[in-house]
Amino acid sequence: MKKQIRILSLLLVVTMMFGMLTGCGQKTETPTEEKKSKEIVVCAGPGSPMTSGNYDPLQGFLVQGFFLFHSSLLKINANLEMENDLAVDYTVSEDKLVYTFKIRDDVKFSDGTQLTASDVAFTFNKMKDAGTDVDVSNMDHAEALDATTVQFVLSEPQSTFIDQCALVGIVPEASYDDSYATKGIGSGPWKLLQFDVDQQAIVVPNEYYYGQKPYFEKVTFVNLDEKAALAALKAGTVDVCDVSSEYALETVSGMHLVTVDTIDTRVITLPTVPRQTLPDGKVIGNDVTCDIAIRKALNIGLDRQQIIDDAYNGIGKPGYGWATTWGTGDKFEDGQVEEAKKILEDAGWIDTDGDGIREKNGLKAEFSVYAFSFQMERYNLAMAAAAQAEANLGIRINCVADSSDVIRENRYSSGIVYGFGEYTAQQIKFWYYTGMPMNCADYSNPAVDAAIDAAVSSLTPEDALAHWREAQRLAAEDIPYLYLVNMDHCLFVRDGMNLGNIIPNPHGHGAPIIGNMNEWHWDD
Repeated sequence: MKKQIRILSLLLVVTMMFGMLTGCGQKTETPTEEKKSKEIVVCAGPGSPMTSGNYDPLQGFLVQGFFLFHSSLLKINANLEMENDLAVDYTVSEDKLVYTFKIRDDVKFSDGTQLTASDVAFTFNKMKDAGTDVDVSNMDHAEALDATTVQFVLSEPQSTFIDQCALVGIVPEASYDDSYATKGIGSGPWKLLQFDVDQQAIVVPNEYYYGQKPYFEKVTFVNLDEKAALAALKAGTVDVCDVSSEYALETVSGMHLVTVDTIDTRVITLPTVPRQTLPDGKVIGNDVTCDIAIRKALNIGLDRQQIIDDAYNGIGKPGYGWATTWGTGDKFEDGQVEEAKKILEDAGWIDTDGDGIREKNGLKAEFSVYAFSFQMERYNLAMAAAAQAEANLGIRINCVADSSDVIRENRYSSGIVYGFGEYTAQQIKFWYYTGMPMNCADYSNPAVDAAIDAAVSSLTPEDALAHWREAQRLAAEDIPYLYLVNMDHCLFVRDGMNLGNIIPNPHGHGAPIIGNMNEWHWDD
C-alpha cells in the first residue's frame, strides 16, 4: 500500500518557508566540524502539540510522561520504572491514603522564581478538576507542609496515584493565570522563546534547569504534514523528523532512519451494543459489530503481520493487547481464516446472494471505520485490515479518513482507528470501565469492572498488577477493541547527530521524540 509521493510542487514552497525561519539554513550533507550548528529544526509529526500555542499541562500539554518545559515529581526511565525527578524521597502511609514527598531545594522556574512545595500542591489541586488524561480524582487535597515537603491525602486508595506523579508537570502558582498557556513557564530543560500558532515554535535552554543542560542553543519546531515533511527532509531543512512508516524506506541524503521501541498500540474500536439514539440525541452502537461472532472472526481471522507489511512497510510488531509492563503479554494464533469463517457461519452470517459479503437476517456484514486524515498511517492500517476482512472473511469495512470533529461524531457508532499506550495502568479503566468517556465501544462487563475496582484499591503493587491483568483477560474474551499493531516510531535524523538514551515511547502524536531532547548532541 505504498504511495507514489509527488514532492516537486511542494519543494519550492517548503524551501522558501524554511528560509524564513530564524536559524534555519539548508543542510544537505553530513555536518563537518564547521557546519555543526547549535541551532536545529525539528518536525515532531502530524498532531504534535508543539506549535499549538497551548503549553499548559493542566490543559493536557505533554501529560504522557515526557516533558519539555516542565518537571514532574517522578519520571520514567529506560526500563519503564519510576525514579526521582523533583522528588528526593517519598513515603506512603500503611493505609495508602497519604503520600508525602520531599523535593529538591535547588529548583527554579524558567522565569527565575523558586519552585517550592506550594507550587506542587497548587498544581495537583488544579489538576484534580482539569479533565485531562491524568487521573488524580481520588485525591482529596494536596498541601505544602513546608517549602520542600508536599503531602497528598487521598479519599480512598488509588494504586495508580504514584504513576500520576510522573505525568503531572508542575506549574508556578504565582504566575499561573489565563495567559499561562502561551508562556509555558516551568522548571524543565527548555523554555519557550516564541511561537506562531500552527506554524512554528522556537525553544531555547532554560538556564536554571537543575539536570543535564541541553547541547543545542535553539530548536525550531515546525508544523508540516507528512508529504511536506518529506519534502523538507529532501530539501535539507529539517534535522530531526518524526515520519510514518509509510515514508520510512525513503532515501534521504545526509539522513538516517532511527526506529524507536514503543508502548504505542493501534486498535480498531468495535461497538458492542446495537445501534440506538439516546435521549440527548447521541447515536451509539452498531448492529454489525455488536455481534460477538463478527468481533471474534476479525480477531482470529486477520493476519497482523500481513497488515504490518501492507500498511507499515513491515515496521512494527503484531499487537494482541497492551504493550506495557502491566500488559498480560498473552498472544494467540491469528490468520485462522477457516476457523473465523466457521464462527461466522455458526452464528448465521452467510453470503446468500453471492456478492462476497455475508448477511444475517437481511443485514449485511458491513460497517465503517474512521481514521484521522492528518495521520494517514491509521487510514493505511484500516485499509489493510479491510482488504483481508472482505477477501478472506466476507466482512466489508468501509474506510473513511476525516477530521477530528467527524470522528468524535461517529466514535460511539462506528469503528475508529485509535492509538493508545501510556505509562499508567489507569488507562485500562479509561477504555474498559462501564460508562467512561473513552470507552468508545460502550463495553460493559460487571466482572471486568470488579477487577478494575480491585486493581485501583489494591494496597500492594503485586495485588494491583494481578487484578489489572485479570481485567484484561476477561475483556479479551469480548473483544471490544481489535488490537492490531504495536508501533515502532520512525525518525529521520541528520547524520552525525546522537539522540541519547531514548526510552520506549508512549503514544503521543510524534511528540515523545522530544522527551530527552536535552541529551541530543553532535557526535565527536
